[in-house]
Formats: sequence, C-alpha cells, structure tokens
Amino acid sequence: MYDLILIVVPSIVTAVTTWAFSRRKYRAETRADELDNVEKAARIWRELSEDLEKRMKDEIKELRSENITIQDQFTIVLAENKALKEQMSALEKQLKEARCENQKLLQELKRFNKNYNPTS
Repeated sequence: MYDLILIVVPSIVTAVTTWAFSRRKYRAETRADELDNVEKAARIWRELSEDLEKRMKDEIKELRSENITIQDQFTIVLAENKALKEQMSALEKQLKEARCENQKLLQELKRFNKNYNPTS
C-alpha cells in the first residue's frame, strides 16, 4: 500500500502542478491572442476609416465642383430668362400698339365705306 501511495501521490501532484501551470500559460496565451485580435481589428477599422475619409473628401470635392457648375448654369439661365421677359414685354407692347392701330384703321375703313357707299 505504501508503494502504491509512493507511486500515485507524486503522479497526482505532478498532474495537478502541470495542469495549474498549463492553465496559467493558456490564459496568458489567450490574453495575448485577444490583444493581437483587438490590435488587428483596430488596424482594420483604422484602414477602413482612412479609406472612407479619403473617399468622402473626394466625393465632397466633386460635389462642390458640380455645385459651382450648376450655379454658373443657373446664373446663365436667369440672365436668359430676364432677356426673354424683356423681349416678351416689348412684343406685348408692339401687339398692343398694333391692335390700337388696327382699331383705328377699321374705324377709318368703316367711315370710308359709309362715305363712298351711300346705299347703305
């Protein structure tokens, strides 16, 4: 029995000691792996955010350029619109004058017909 205890007890102590140290080692490795994973994830997010920031800056620059082009075109359209309104106003004035002239001519024509056409 004593021989059995001499064989079993050191084996159990060795197994428990090995398990305890292995557990510490695995915990340390797990923490190191977790830190590496966090570092990798942070690097990936940083790269993605830098890429996104660059793309956003490029898009903003392009939109500003398009906005300037649209503003220039809008200014041109406003000037054309103003010119067309002025032209329309002048044409309306001419039309009004032509109608007045037409009325005068119709009245003279009626008087002329009345004076030279005594049968009416």
